[in-house]
Amino acid sequence: MGINRGSPSKVSFYLGIIEERSRRKMILYHGTTEEAAENIRANGIDYTYGNDEADFGQGFYLTDDKEFAIKCAFRKVRSELLAKPALVSYNFDMKAALASGMVMEFKKTDIDWGQFIINNRNGWRYVKAVGQTSNHNLFHNHPIVVGKVADGPIVRTAAVLNGKKRLLKSGELSDIINIGYPMQISMHDKIAEQFFIGQDEEKPRVTPIRR
Repeated sequence: MGINRGSPSKVSFYLGIIEERSRRKMILYHGTTEEAAENIRANGIDYTYGNDEADFGQGFYLTDDKEFAIKCAFRKVRSELLAKPALVSYNFDMKAALASGMVMEFKKTDIDWGQFIINNRNGWRYVKAVGQTSNHNLFHNHPIVVGKVADGPIVRTAAVLNGKKRLLKSGELSDIINIGYPMQISMHDKIAEQFFIGQDEEKPRVTPIRR
């Protein structure tokens, strides 16, 4: 995906849209392979399966941006021979989730958002070294986290900061922000599933992607 970081005014406008969307009921999507999607529908979400160096900690990641989820699905099938892409989708009551106190919400792509992501990607030894032992989700203390997806350079930035054992600087923040990337909602504990709503909450919709 091309980088389109945009101006500060555009960033503020986009974040205003995110905040408005995050206050209501919404459809959330998880892009994956057909096999994985059917496994989720049959057996539920496995919170230990995801990448343990993800933005908001190991968990199950969703977005309300359907096209972004589709791109994630195609990215996953490229690494698996003969795999086919699919979407898993849920109706989610964000208003109730926010009211519950279970959500850690980043309304802005600021230094708090950026450092939280760095901490989760670099792990416990890093957060201890830089004095961030209470600012992470390595142990799934936050059942739900809401905030924007970090840009591709986050991997390099996290590695540099880990090697030097230092915090993210405000001047480095723009390197990991992409105005074109959507909001992501990560779930880290089964307790978060109480906010799935609609018919047969335990069985999400699975939609094969044909393009």
